[in-house]
Amino acid sequence: MVDILGFKISDLSIDQTIEKIVDLIKTPGKHLILTANPEILVKAFFNKEYYLVLSSADLILADGFGIILAARYLKKSIRNGRVTGVDLLKEIAKQSDKLGFRLYLTGLKQDILNFATQRIKEDYAKVNIVGFKKGPIFSLNDLNGLDNNLDNIELINNINFCQPNIIFVGFGSPKQEIWLKSYFNKIEPNIGIGVGGAIDYLSGIAKQPPEIIKRFGLEWLWRLIRQPRRVLRIVTAVIVFPVLVFLYKDKVPHRTEH
Repeated sequence: MVDILGFKISDLSIDQTIEKIVDLIKTPGKHLILTANPEILVKAFFNKEYYLVLSSADLILADGFGIILAARYLKKSIRNGRVTGVDLLKEIAKQSDKLGFRLYLTGLKQDILNFATQRIKEDYAKVNIVGFKKGPIFSLNDLNGLDNNLDNIELINNINFCQPNIIFVGFGSPKQEIWLKSYFNKIEPNIGIGVGGAIDYLSGIAKQPPEIIKRFGLEWLWRLIRQPRRVLRIVTAVIVFPVLVFLYKDKVPHRTEH
């Protein structure tokens, strides 16, 4: 484990992560897994509700390259490298038949879920996807309204009908984790994984950066060139996050400090 801004980042390889998920499936209770990038940690740092959700996660995996650099700066290297949401979803899909994983995917657009599921099945013939359905469009300021939201009700009913043991939620952060925390006890799976844009990438709608870009941790530049509207999110990741890590290098921040 590496402590970054008060969050416990797991130092696990992709294979070790799969082993941990196998153990968690057998463990009573609901288990939240998060693939974290700098933007997510900054959001949680400044949002108490999201901070508490992340703090309760069973696994926070190092997705963003900035997390790796922060750990090195803190002299607590994450030796096993990154575990991205895309790679984790692919590996779980690949091993789902062998390990008895029953998978369910949800995101915000049905067509993207259709494309993603089709491509996953083409790549992994034995993948055990038991269901996929779009989720609700909602505001964090009106979570109570979700109880009467038709899309949300239909999603929950469909999840429970399909009886998965792992659900991938691609609502974007922090909505996906807060939704999971709010409805975990009402749905069948005991493993919930927030995967952000991984479903978009697997659908082919969003293009992944070339390997050379990922190797040098320049995904932020790739996204800025392709989606200039993301500039504020990129500033959060490449400027705000390093400043916070520098300020809190020698102490764990408390909620009263920010």
